[in-house]
Amino acid sequence: MSSNAAAVTDRVADHALQCTLPDGRVLGYQIEGEGEITVVLLHGLAMCRAFFVPIVLSTSKSDLESDLEKRARFVLVDRPGWFESSDPPQGYSYTKFAADISALMDHVGAAEFCVLGHSSGGPCALAVAAALPRRVLACTLVGPDAEYTRAGAPVDPIATITLGPLACCWCLCCVANCGPCCECVCAEDASKAERGDFSSCTGMFTEAERALYAANGGDNAFRAGVDVSAHLASEATKARVGVGGYLNDWRLERSSYSFDTSAARCPVHIFVGAADKHTRKNAEFINKVVPSSTLTVFEGDVGHFSCFSKACWMEMLDATLAKK
Repeated sequence: MSSNAAAVTDRVADHALQCTLPDGRVLGYQIEGEGEITVVLLHGLAMCRAFFVPIVLSTSKSDLESDLEKRARFVLVDRPGWFESSDPPQGYSYTKFAADISALMDHVGAAEFCVLGHSSGGPCALAVAAALPRRVLACTLVGPDAEYTRAGAPVDPIATITLGPLACCWCLCCVANCGPCCECVCAEDASKAERGDFSSCTGMFTEAERALYAANGGDNAFRAGVDVSAHLASEATKARVGVGGYLNDWRLERSSYSFDTSAARCPVHIFVGAADKHTRKNAEFINKVVPSSTLTVFEGDVGHFSCFSKACWMEMLDATLAKK
């Protein structure tokens, strides 16, 4: 294990916390920082809270690096079915996820908070903002997934990566709700991650991100965040086993939303890399259907993961903490 990966792994283990929900399930999370504004961070598909560790921290320091970061108290969450969070129950929805986050915020003593979601965590963040308009101060979506069943929505990028040429002839709702078919696809991704094959993530890399991933012989913070997060996400824990996270994300993203996107009253900031061919159209579509949203495109060779470079992260954090 590289030194950067070891630092992320140790940080996740040393700062692990759990919140028991009203129905007995648990949410795994950790807190970084002691600022006055709580910011909930929601990871994407095949990831866990470890993804955000090298983003909010320097792996060589234990303290947050910038004055901007010191204004925040980050709550890094394992979404249901990933790493140390229980599998979601049957019939789980984005609205129920919002209720889980509400319970977690009660647990950590945050009456109001901001929420940021990356990729598959994007719809989750938007659901929280829509369901809890009196508590959410700002919502930030980074390279988000869209409501693919909605009229005019872009083609599902993960379906294209996973199913290849079959993606153009499948029925989103049918496949998403076909347990055996969905579980087969998800189990293969989980099996790959357990073997150290993170192609479901690296398949979305730009050439620049591939170079970042390989820098310093692979011992770098960018790679550590991706690899450790993907490995832990699929690792069996006391809270969950199997592919519940995959199944949940697949089904939710390929079904109509359980919430009204226009119900979000807080500022909704959408960020996406110009080179992110997988979710740029999603970001543009969401910007059209969410009245309170603004869209920022990071120019240059910024992709799905490099949108969390230090400069981009500072811009996103500044917008989030501004709460306007």
